[in-house]
Amino acid sequence: MKYFKEVFLIITLVVLSGCEEEPGVDTPDDCDIPNLSWSSVKEGYDSKAVIEIASSLSAVAKVNAGKIKVLDEGAASAELKAGLSKVINNASTKEAKVSREFFEAAKKYRIQMCVLTQSLDKGRLKSQAARDMAEIKLIEFSTSFGEIKSEEEKKTIK
Repeated sequence: MKYFKEVFLIITLVVLSGCEEEPGVDTPDDCDIPNLSWSSVKEGYDSKAVIEIASSLSAVAKVNAGKIKVLDEGAASAELKAGLSKVINNASTKEAKVSREFFEAAKKYRIQMCVLTQSLDKGRLKSQAARDMAEIKLIEFSTSFGEIKSEEEKKTIK
């Protein structure tokens, strides 16, 4: 029973990574990380924008993975939100036409960051095991965005 909340958080992160969301819809409702309403999934999407944003999201996820284990719970939530919010706010200055793959990855990342930061805010991420799992998920997102960037770069070379 001691680790119930942390196990529940880990299960929630895994389940939410498969959730569906339409552009502009916030999940969870009370998340203060900006949504993805600035993006639209299009057949003839802007490959350059996808490369740029995927690169930024990969970097933010990697930095956040390094921070998750060393920050105090109170400071961690704000610190983790800041980098992601900056990338999203920079991207949202104009509508970006993106690939379905990119949109799905960005959506999952945002949802998991919402759950993670809310868990930190509520003091539910105390054990080392829970922080290790959060770090692993953030590294997976960093790798995923790096792969999306690489694939888009290959497409532009052809």
